Amino acid sequence: MGVSPRKRSTLGVGTGWDAEEFAAVGVPFAGRGHRMDEQLAVVRQLWRGEGAPRLGVLPRTEGGPPVWIGGQSDAALRRALRFGDAWHGSGVDAEALTGVRARLHALGDEVGRDPGELALTAGLFLVPPGFTPAVKVPGRPLGGSDASAESVRDELGRLSDAGLVSASLWLPVATEELPDALAWVAGELVSHFSDQ
Repeated sequence: MGVSPRKRSTLGVGTGWDAEEFAAVGVPFAGRGHRMDEQLAVVRQLWRGEGAPRLGVLPRTEGGPPVWIGGQSDAALRRALRFGDAWHGSGVDAEALTGVRARLHALGDEVGRDPGELALTAGLFLVPPGFTPAVKVPGRPLGGSDASAESVRDELGRLSDAGLVSASLWLPVATEELPDALAWVAGELVSHFSDQ
């Protein structure tokens, strides 16, 4: 049994938020959402085998890889509904995720897509107990500022109940502490949820 080529990679996209990054490469900050919409439409068309036949587009998989689209504005949610396989949030809690789901349902008719077809995913910030952040955490840490294994598992359970199907963890700890932080995640989270 082989692995489906469509499952080997995921394309994650977002318009970006830092105007200085755009200025550094000489690209206008304004209009970035419109440009992304155009690019996603073209890529999806090429993955369907439509368009320029001599143009090689990777990955060469039927329909392309799953596309996860980030952002919390209405424009980003519409983009996720039009072009995405998943919406990918950042640092959301269960209440915020419930709000995103409600907004997706409100926008679904406008876009012409059932929001139930769109997976909900998120990148979450985790500082395991006993670790100190090496950088400023850009949002509320998973499990709260004084996280415990129980508070992290509880919050992940609430996120799952709110519709989250996949989470990636960002561990903002010092590089030399990363193996121990990952061991904590494996022992306290992965083992707990894999038993369910």
